[in-house]
Amino acid sequence: MRKFPFFWKIFAGFSGVLLLFSLLIVTLSFRSIRKTFVNSSIADLEKIGFLLSKDIGTKIGKIPEAEIDSQIKELGKKLNIRITVILPDGRVIADSSREPTTMDNHGYRPEIRQALKGERGVKIRFSRTVKEHMLYVAIPIRRKDKIIGILRTSLFLRNINVLLNKIKTEILEFTLGLIVFFFIISLIISRGLTSSIRKLNEAAIKISSGDLKTRIFLNTGDEIEDLAKAFNSMAENLEENFKKLKTELIEIQIILSSISEGLVLLNREGRILVSNPAFKKMVGSDEIEGKFYWEVVRNPEFLDFVRKSKKKKENFSGEISFMGRDYLCSVSFIPETDFSIILLHDISEMKRLERIKKDFVINASHEFKTPLTSIKGFLEALEQEENLKNREYIEILKRNTERLINITNDMITIATLEDGEEPFSPEKINLGEIAKTIMKLFQKQTQDRELEFSVEADDVMIMGDPFLIEQVFINLIDNAIKYTERGRIKLKIYKDNNNAIIEVSDTGIGIPQDQIPRIFERFYVVDRSRSRSRGGTGLGLSIVKHIILKHNGRIEVESTPGRGSTFKIFIPLISG
Repeated sequence: MRKFPFFWKIFAGFSGVLLLFSLLIVTLSFRSIRKTFVNSSIADLEKIGFLLSKDIGTKIGKIPEAEIDSQIKELGKKLNIRITVILPDGRVIADSSREPTTMDNHGYRPEIRQALKGERGVKIRFSRTVKEHMLYVAIPIRRKDKIIGILRTSLFLRNINVLLNKIKTEILEFTLGLIVFFFIISLIISRGLTSSIRKLNEAAIKISSGDLKTRIFLNTGDEIEDLAKAFNSMAENLEENFKKLKTELIEIQIILSSISEGLVLLNREGRILVSNPAFKKMVGSDEIEGKFYWEVVRNPEFLDFVRKSKKKKENFSGEISFMGRDYLCSVSFIPETDFSIILLHDISEMKRLERIKKDFVINASHEFKTPLTSIKGFLEALEQEENLKNREYIEILKRNTERLINITNDMITIATLEDGEEPFSPEKINLGEIAKTIMKLFQKQTQDRELEFSVEADDVMIMGDPFLIEQVFINLIDNAIKYTERGRIKLKIYKDNNNAIIEVSDTGIGIPQDQIPRIFERFYVVDRSRSRSRGGTGLGLSIVKHIILKHNGRIEVESTPGRGSTFKIFIPLISG
């Protein structure tokens, strides 16, 4: 669509307003002049009629009508108007332009009827007698307060129109002169205004094309000049900000290039805005800016992380594998812009070392298990001899051998849980029934230690592996017994919202607050001397944590040194 120049818009606007006002002024002037002229003519005819009516009033009925008609004709020629005398019955007895005997009865003429009422009669109409438009003014002729006739004076409308047309011509000539003058003024003003705006437009185009050094100087002495100054100030700020932005961009590019982790920024639509060389190397492509993330990385786990982050507007992280490598993927959502920052840390080497470590632990544990079992067997055989010397040493050896066997078994359990090799067969299980079984299992042990052991268990159903859940109960209660000298141990199972809650509390030695974050680490124990004396391996809580994570749950710890501890486990209930 072709654009209409701004100059012509302003000029056309000025011209349109000028023509409209000129037309309005001319029209109103014509009407006002015509009305004034007609009113003036009516006043003149009225004066003439009033003066003549007194003279004619003295003659009606006293001299012949022909003599009155002769006098009227002479007066009409002198005054250059038409004069007519009409009797109250409408008969014309004198007329300056026609013979009265040939004229129609005028009793029904509007101006005559008005005059017969004793008022001035005025009318502009077409005359059937002279066949022209005329202005009529009728004055009643009175004698002793009695209307004895009507004197009517009139002008040919063509005479009025000739004069009005002359005045119109002069007004039009003057108006056209003014229009031409104001057209020239409008042209000059429009050119001056649009010239400044055109310069501003040209400068804006140069700046938009990258020429930030463009400046414009105007001396109009008005708001346009202020606009030009503001424009120059804006251009200076833009140039300065652009330099800063360019410097910052270079710094960001250097930082991104130096980051060994893959980094990518996505907009709200999922298009890649920024990525660093490490990410491009990971995906094997340099041309990825502007593409959708699912076009670049076709990994279900990666796509799932990004979709969840955008949908829930939260941060997500986890391990993914693609292109033969293992990565720790972190998706950070930015609420203010709906953008997402994705960081991929290559953990392939770490995973490889972890696998080597796990393999070593499993292989070493299996290798230890056989000779330890043999040692335990020989020690038990030696124990059966009646004359055995140093029996207490045999007891020490046997106790430490059992501890080594327990450590070996726990290490194998943790390794298989981490690798996913531990059989996991989820089914509907009733935590309340398992709790009753566990109570019987530890009843004698707690009685020997003179500890109060109570169970409060509702019938709570979850999906889980019965064997692994039993391991959780056994490890937590066994730990509570080891670290409680006196008092009580309580197992409680109940529902809370959508979770099954398992609580194991004791009145034992408690855990210092600074050690709580570390209690789930392997081989970490709060009181090493007590753990060794009770045969603890330091792996029980680590096993518990792995099992709970396998059931999509979590574990929390509350403890006060000297007053006991409470382990609280949350496991999702069966949905529906």
